[in-house]
Amino acid sequence: MKRILLFSVLMSATAAVAQPAGVLSLRWAGDYSTDTYTYGAGECGDTITLTWNNLSLYNFQQLQCPSNGAKMWATTASSCGTEPAAGDLSLGTLSAIQLSTTRTGPVSVRIADLPGHTAIQADGGVGGCPLPMPSTLSHQICISYHSNVFSGVSCSASQVSGSGTKFVYDTLPPSAPNIVQAVAQDGAASVEFTVDSDTEEVLIEVKGPTDPDFTETGTAVVANTNTVRAEGLTNDVRYEIRLRARDGAGNVSDPSGSEFVTPILTYGLLGYYGSEGNSLEGGCSAAGGLLPMLFVAWALRSRFRRNKGSSSR
Repeated sequence: MKRILLFSVLMSATAAVAQPAGVLSLRWAGDYSTDTYTYGAGECGDTITLTWNNLSLYNFQQLQCPSNGAKMWATTASSCGTEPAAGDLSLGTLSAIQLSTTRTGPVSVRIADLPGHTAIQADGGVGGCPLPMPSTLSHQICISYHSNVFSGVSCSASQVSGSGTKFVYDTLPPSAPNIVQAVAQDGAASVEFTVDSDTEEVLIEVKGPTDPDFTETGTAVVANTNTVRAEGLTNDVRYEIRLRARDGAGNVSDPSGSEFVTPILTYGLLGYYGSEGNSLEGGCSAAGGLLPMLFVAWALRSRFRRNKGSSSR
C-alpha cells in the first residue's frame, strides 16, 4: 500500500543575504496536528511518499554565494545533526535550483528500508520488519541545507538542519480497558470505561448464552467519549460483555474483565399505558383513566398561560 504524507522545509528568511531558519515537519493526509507517523507490523511493505516544500523567499542561487543544496535522510538517532551518519538511510539531495525554483517535490520512503530495521539484520540479529518481538522503534526524518551568506566582502558558509518528523514502529499493545459500569438498555447495553494514554479506540464484544465465542458489536473513539454501546441485542437475554483497546498502530489489547447485562424493553408513558390495557396501577380504568388526566393537565396549562398574559398588562 502506498501512502502520501507531507513534510515541509520552512525557510523563513526575510532577506536574500540573511541566513535562513530551518524547520522540518510532517503533515499527512487527514491529520495536521502531529509530526509522528505510527505504523505496525502490517505496514512493513508500505512505501510512504513525503513532500518537501520550500516556503521561504530565500534565494539559494544568489550570485555572490550560491548554496550547496540540501540533503535528506532517516536516522535512529535522537537528533538529526547537520550531516547523515554512517548507517543512516539517504533520502536524496536537493540542488539550489530545486530549492529556489521547483520549491516542492516528492520523497519516497520504504518502511522496510529504514535503518532501524536493516541495521539489526546487518548486526547479525534476527530483526527486520516486522521485528520478532513486540517492541517500539523510532526514526527521525532529517534535512540539512548549506547556505553561503554574503557579508558584503566575502561568503561565510553555514549549515542549518531541520527535524521533528518521526516514524514510530509500534507493536506493543495497549493495556486492557477498565469497565466502570455496564447499563442494560432496550435491545442494547452501554458501557463506561477508562483506558491508558496509548488507546485510540475501544471495542465492545458480547457473548450470548448459546454463542460459541465473543462477537465485536461496536467501537468508540476515545477522543470523543468514554462510553461504548453494543446494539442489536435481544431483550431478556443475559449477555457477557467485555472490552478491548486499540492504539494508533492497530495493536489490540487483551480483553478486559467481563460484566453481565440483560437488555430490557423500555416503555415510554404512552407505551406503558397501552401495555397495561389503557390503565395505570392505582385505579385509573380504561373509561376514566389517562385521557381525562391529560385533558385536565392541558386545561390547567392553558389557564396558567392566560393568567400570565393578563398580569403583564
